[in-house]
Amino acid sequence: MATHAGRAPLVALRSPHSSASASSSSSRAAPRQAVRGASTFSIGTSSSTSPCTSRGAKRAGVVRASADASAGTTLAPLTPEVVDAIALCNRRIEVVGTDLYKVTQEVTEAVSVMVASKSLEGGSMEAVLGASDGVWEVFHAPHMARMSSPLGVSFKPVRYVIKGNQLRTDVHFSGPGGVGGWLCSAGVVRASRDDAVEIVFDSFWMAEEGGAPRDNPVSADVARAGDRVVNSIGRLAFLSSLAVFPVHFFDSDAGICVFEFPPLNSYIATKLVGPVPADITF
Repeated sequence: MATHAGRAPLVALRSPHSSASASSSSSRAAPRQAVRGASTFSIGTSSSTSPCTSRGAKRAGVVRASADASAGTTLAPLTPEVVDAIALCNRRIEVVGTDLYKVTQEVTEAVSVMVASKSLEGGSMEAVLGASDGVWEVFHAPHMARMSSPLGVSFKPVRYVIKGNQLRTDVHFSGPGGVGGWLCSAGVVRASRDDAVEIVFDSFWMAEEGGAPRDNPVSADVARAGDRVVNSIGRLAFLSSLAVFPVHFFDSDAGICVFEFPPLNSYIATKLVGPVPADITF
């Protein structure tokens, strides 16, 4: 996928606030603070557009400083183009939530700018994972929208919950005839190399339409016969060869991470929408 750093649409859609921040910033922290904004988070199927505090600036600074010290690297300032790209994505999310079927060309170009920057906070996957705890939702996944829309099927929200190296995914699906529900999985996420993570799922389950996804029945040892069948099918279908994802952009203050699904050359952009729920199980 070609990148589009510095494309005119991003300049045209630049907000007065982000432009002022970009021109006056002499450090990495200042432009990050300028683009931190409202996000979306919901327990059920619909996203709220109310502001959400993703992570305190003080905590993010501590994580960033310790990761940078261990890596022995100095973070370069975010360029004005990247600051504008972050701001554009955050403004769009404030309007439509994390609906990957409402992606505009400007958002796609903004994601490409972030990918081209290769900006990884902390400089290593261990540092990235160390600052990733929270609930993330996909707002840009071209391959998913392209493949599901012709079938009348949608997947939203596509949600990842990360706590340490624990990972849980909850994906709501809906299709023709009112068919819908949740596809859920749990496992671990770990650094695969300096620029990629590997995901290993060991539990799979489903939840019926309506309300929130249920917790992992396998780990809670309350799995019914149907749960055991779904889990067995999921474990057989899981392909570890497709579970390594290069990470091209991560910024905890912006609350945005962009990684790649190599088989389809697709960039998946996610937004941090909330903290890890206290009662969640993996």
